[in-house]
Amino acid sequence: MSPTPTVSHGNMIHRISSAIDRARFADPSYPWTSRQVMTLNLTGVEQGYVPDLIVAEDGVFETAGEADEVELRPDELEMVVEVTSKNLAVFDRPPAGDRELRKPTKWWGYARVGIPYYLLVDRDPKVANTTLYSIPDLGSCAYLHRESWDFGTTIYLPEPFNIEISTSGWMPWRA
Repeated sequence: MSPTPTVSHGNMIHRISSAIDRARFADPSYPWTSRQVMTLNLTGVEQGYVPDLIVAEDGVFETAGEADEVELRPDELEMVVEVTSKNLAVFDRPPAGDRELRKPTKWWGYARVGIPYYLLVDRDPKVANTTLYSIPDLGSCAYLHRESWDFGTTIYLPEPFNIEISTSGWMPWRA
């Protein structure tokens, strides 16, 4: 079992979730909503993942809840969000090293099953930014596009989300 995330980690997730909630409040036809602590079944990947935040159309969560589902499927989601922690950051990022020697990471797994967007908040002091990965290529198990924002700037998630997320006060973990 993974250790409980830090308060800063949770605050970042809350800020992202709140931006989605504000968009829904401003426009009742806004289709996206988010949930935390739900298992994602990555068919064809050795294990399921529990992303920090899952974004999908509201009906997805309602239908799964009514059916008392244990897991969500990748084709039901629009975006997953991960915030790195000191001990597990390497598993959230793109694989490093020689292609044949690379171990699968969440970035690889999410791309492999075709999740359209992966938002990675990297708290490493050497990185300290947020990256939106998009255009998953199932053949290479990679995302083909990325856009990044440094901590302290405003994240602009493009269509289909069309939201802004302030990162003021976001800090890297202590070295």
